[in-house]
Amino acid sequence: MGLLDLFKRKRKETPQIPSEVPHTDINEKWAQIDTEHRLVANVQMTDMQQFTLIPYHFNREIQKEFSPNHHPLAYMDLDEENQDVAQQALQYIDTFIRDSCKLSKIIPKSLHIPISDIVFEPYDDGYGYSRLFCTPYTPTGKISKHPVSLFFCTRMDHDATSTHGKLFYAADGSISKANVYCWRNRIGYFFEFKTIDKQFLLYQIKYSSITNSQGHPQVIYSRKGENKR
Repeated sequence: MGLLDLFKRKRKETPQIPSEVPHTDINEKWAQIDTEHRLVANVQMTDMQQFTLIPYHFNREIQKEFSPNHHPLAYMDLDEENQDVAQQALQYIDTFIRDSCKLSKIIPKSLHIPISDIVFEPYDDGYGYSRLFCTPYTPTGKISKHPVSLFFCTRMDHDATSTHGKLFYAADGSISKANVYCWRNRIGYFFEFKTIDKQFLLYQIKYSSITNSQGHPQVIYSRKGENKR
């Protein structure tokens, strides 16, 4: 279920690595975890304030989350002004979602991002809420391709019908890619957006009720393959 699995998690898990994993793979895994841990631990407010073209302002505490078996996170909650910025961005993305019914007859005409239902505050232990992820640098110390990303969601404690996703911002302030997962009565419509030749576009749509030979949701629309269904 995409990002839902990342945020619909309990906090009392303990790290486990199967005994059959080769020792070299274990070392690589923990080396990666250590690198990510250090990156997140070192994120400061000044690191984020250098991105003056990104439309959000950075004036709230940057929080850190280190959970066993999951990637560490540096994030910032959204105040009212930043919530307005996020909602405007989602309205832009929603124009693509609403028009997607023209691309495949499978997609219901009523499908949209319920922006008024997006949650910006914690509402239950173990479930995520909308916030900004702060990833200013790469492991080599360079400026990240996407220093800020907006994770957004409706309530996910009843996930038969929910919407969540992630918008990735480049340092120039543009949304350069995005993923949106719409669940309606346990049926999923998954949207992938990319920037190609400097144009932000809807790249692909997947549908959970039809699976491919690997058991994954079937692609029902692809920019490179034209309309598939």
